Amino acid sequence: MTQTITDAQIPVFVEKVVNLLKIGGDGIDFDWEHLSTAPTEMVPQQRAIVGKTIAALRVAFKDNGLSDKTISYTTRWNCFWQSQDAHKYNAFEFASDGECLDTLKHVNSNDVDWINLMMYDAGPGTAFNGVQHFGFNEYKTVLELGSTVIDKSKIVMGFEPGNQAVAGIWEGFDIDFQVIDYMKQGGYGGIMFWAINEAASNQNPATPQSSVHSWQGNTGKNSQYIAQLVQASLSQQSIEV
Repeated sequence: MTQTITDAQIPVFVEKVVNLLKIGGDGIDFDWEHLSTAPTEMVPQQRAIVGKTIAALRVAFKDNGLSDKTISYTTRWNCFWQSQDAHKYNAFEFASDGECLDTLKHVNSNDVDWINLMMYDAGPGTAFNGVQHFGFNEYKTVLELGSTVIDKSKIVMGFEPGNQAVAGIWEGFDIDFQVIDYMKQGGYGGIMFWAINEAASNQNPATPQSSVHSWQGNTGKNSQYIAQLVQASLSQQSIEV
């Protein structure tokens, strides 16, 4: 999409979503990429329209007996700070800085079930100062800052454990599991995976090697491997409790 819908078009869009979900489906995800790559004068409208649409959808869901349907919002890792504050977090400025801050001005955070953070597909040295790929400190910074904006139980971290766009380097199994453990202990919402159908099977030589976990073959298989171990860990915790 090169531009978003207008305020006047929200009711029609909401009506179509409601009609679709009456047929089937768990909910809707706003992966409205990217809200900040349009001409400057359009950016505020693009960001506002997502929040307004989510708010209108939540009302429509309630009015149509669809209160159990979910609404999620997918955006980049840098959505919790504005560009002028990026340096405070050792981050470089992105056009998409502050998307969550601006979007959530137009919707009650209770209307959003979770926010999916796309923390991947960043070229070496382009996201945070002095780092070639995301590390635990970068993940921790994003998660902690996000928890000051929205309840941490609504924050879902996105991984792409394998080949990434724009020469992005995956940080490896050990860091991912460290982040996941931190999120479990802290009560964050969960994790997601991107590009599990990625065809590339090459392993970036710059990805840190693990002495415990082995490359499974591609992004999809690595994702399944991580998910299975996390699920097994959660099941074990339930048994112990």
